Amino acid sequence: LTFVLVKQRKNQHRRDYSDANADNKPTQSGTPDFINKLKRRIFPGCESVVTRLKGNHLTPEYLATYGFTQPILISNRDGLDMTLPNRTITLAEIRDAVGQDRFIDIIDCEKQVTYKMNLNDYIEYYENFERSKIYNVLSLEISNTKYELKFI
Repeated sequence: LTFVLVKQRKNQHRRDYSDANADNKPTQSGTPDFINKLKRRIFPGCESVVTRLKGNHLTPEYLATYGFTQPILISNRDGLDMTLPNRTITLAEIRDAVGQDRFIDIIDCEKQVTYKMNLNDYIEYYENFERSKIYNVLSLEISNTKYELKFI
């Protein structure tokens, strides 16, 4: 005999849907309630909070004069005086350059918690389209790799 214990759903706004004390707790991201509320919201355009510049206009003088108090969207990276990776660079190329065992910080988007994961495991996760969680990588340290002097 096999018994299956199923928790009774007591709420739609918490990850622990069987939490008996959930009524007084706020809605958590990723829950059915959160997603439904998000779908119904109307967001204003970003123009009031984003500065749009061409790469050659983003200079030390610009930043000294205007600061960096809101996001800057670069429409054309020419003139940035930066070398960026080719847009066709692959995760496999990055893994080969920095090492598959390099640990990176990943963020669990639902829980907003940071974890360590090695790069190879992250790439396996990323290339699997049937993901149960959403992880984000904000940066990857390239010091002491073949990319160190190539991209600035």
